[in-house]
Amino acid sequence: MKRKPIIFATVGLASTLLLSVLAIYPVLAGDGTGASAPFVDKEFETALRKHFRKKFFNFIEASDSQSEQITAILDERSEACRPQREKLKSEAIELTQMMSGEASDEQIRSKLQELREVRDKLMDERMTTALKVRALLKPEQRKMVSDKIVACLTGNGRARMLR
Repeated sequence: MKRKPIIFATVGLASTLLLSVLAIYPVLAGDGTGASAPFVDKEFETALRKHFRKKFFNFIEASDSQSEQITAILDERSEACRPQREKLKSEAIELTQMMSGEASDEQIRSKLQELREVRDKLMDERMTTALKVRALLKPEQRKMVSDKIVACLTGNGRARMLR
């Protein structure tokens, strides 16, 4: 039973490290809660994506073909997962507001379960994306990424991803 949190942590970290562009949120506008604010600065979001992709491609020494194919996958999956990320954000905000309000324990637990389901769906989507990218990598590139993830999981701070 202890392996389940480790597996989720590993999958989450691997997805985040490998596809960090999907986990980066630009500064949100709005009322400060971000409840209904979209990604405001499309140029900033694009710049972040390009920055992290370039670092990742340099790290794995990707070919031009790999770079193009991976970029296409990440662009498509990022847009496909945007509604899920927005839903996760709004559900988390709603849970936080319920905690500060008069909601019953049962209502809060129910909302938490909804939040977990949304998060799990998003994690499944991220794993699907990671597997699509993995299929494009050579064995030595996979090993490079794996070694960095293991180093991060074991606390080797010097082995930061994409440095």
